Amino acid sequence: MAVFELGGALAAAIPELTVGPWTRTAPSIAAFDAGTEPLESRWRVDLARDDAANRAEFAAGERSVAHTHAVLDDVPRVLDRVLDRALAELARAAETALPSRPDPTRGDRRRQAAPELSPVEADLVAALTHADPHRPPIGPPGALGSSLDEPGRLEQTLEHTLGRVADLARGRARIETHASGALVAHSLMTLSGDTELWTAPRLSLADARLHARSVAVAVRTRHAWARILTLIVAGCGRILTLGLPAAGVSALPLVWRFVRDFLRVTTLRIPLLGRA
Repeated sequence: MAVFELGGALAAAIPELTVGPWTRTAPSIAAFDAGTEPLESRWRVDLARDDAANRAEFAAGERSVAHTHAVLDDVPRVLDRVLDRALAELARAAETALPSRPDPTRGDRRRQAAPELSPVEADLVAALTHADPHRPPIGPPGALGSSLDEPGRLEQTLEHTLGRVADLARGRARIETHASGALVAHSLMTLSGDTELWTAPRLSLADARLHARSVAVAVRTRHAWARILTLIVAGCGRILTLGLPAAGVSALPLVWRFVRDFLRVTTLRIPLLGRA
C-alpha cells in the first residue's frame, strides 16, 4: 500500500487541513532543536513492490487532489451566494427599522423564499451581518487561534500562518519516491523555479514513471494550497468592497474559517473518494 507523507519544517507550520492524499509528519526533533531544519516541504511517497497496488494508490491520490480542486472551483459561487444573502438581510433589517408606510404599488406581493443555506454558509452570513469588530471569531477547541482573545492577535497569527502556506505553495520542495523502503528518485524544486533530479543507479522505467506521478500529485497539491490562499485574499477583498459590518479587522479570520470549513465538510461527504 502506498503512503503519501508531507513533512519538513513547513508542514508543521501550515493549518491542519487535508488537501490531497497526504498525511503530516513532524520535522526531525534533533534538527528542530539545532535549528538546522531547512524551510522546505518534503513530499514522500512510499511504495510497495506491487505494481497493480501502486497504480491503484496513485489513481486514488490523483482523484483526491482533483476533488479538492473541484471544491475550490465552487468556492467563489458559494461565497457570492453568502454575500448576496448577507446584503439582503441587512437591507431587510434596515427596512424594518424605518417607520412602516403603505405602498399602494406593491399590492399583495410576497417575498420569494430564499434558498436554504448549508451550516457553513449560514455561519458566515450570521458573522457578516452581526460582526463585532472587537471580538474576532473563535473556532472550536483546537482550532487555529481558538485561545487568542485580544483584538488583532488572531489576524496576526493567521497572516503568519498563511505566509507559510505561500511558502509551501511556491517555495523549496523536495519530492521523494521510495520503493520497499529504498529511495529510488527525488526531485528538488528550488526557489528560482528550477528542478533538480536524482535517481538511483539503474532506475527502471516503471520506477521512473512512478516518481513522475509522485511529482505530479505533489505539484497539484501545491497548486491547491496556492488557490486556497488566493480565494482567501479575494474573499477579504469582496467583503471590504461591499462595506459589510465584518469588513476590516475581522474579515481575514471569517473568510479563512469559511474556506476551511467548506473544504472539510465537502470532503467528508465523500469519505471513500480515494478508494472509489
